[in-house]
Amino acid sequence: MKLKFTFFGILFFLIVGISNGQVADNSIVKSTHQLDVTEEVFFIVDDMPEFPGGQEELFTYLVKNMDYPLNARQNAATGTVYVTFVIDKSGKVLSPEVLKSVDGYPEFSTEAVRLVSEMPTWKPGTIDDEPVNVRYNLPVRFAF
Repeated sequence: MKLKFTFFGILFFLIVGISNGQVADNSIVKSTHQLDVTEEVFFIVDDMPEFPGGQEELFTYLVKNMDYPLNARQNAATGTVYVTFVIDKSGKVLSPEVLKSVDGYPEFSTEAVRLVSEMPTWKPGTIDDEPVNVRYNLPVRFAF
């Protein structure tokens, strides 16, 4: 069954961002890798996109490639940034944006978007064995 990115999907993301206190300043979190707005984006698909090597490799990638912001490190700051993005039909990561940032540390948001933007090509999600664009949400945890 094909479920499209609808009003309810948009409402869901607004509620998630707002219910957690804030929606990030887009001037901090925009990426140059943007999705063509005429393309359909799905939330629910037969097979979800997969990072090369699976979930464990995704978290290994995040840890190995993270540049912990100096200001945050000096203040022993930790937190989680929630990033949403699209894995397109070819597996490319597009349009990463912050859903929820860490109060007082915008550099966490900047680093989370950088990490997501530089990810390798994923195995795309599919519906009826056909690749489709899929919205994906990822928590990026900053901790020592």
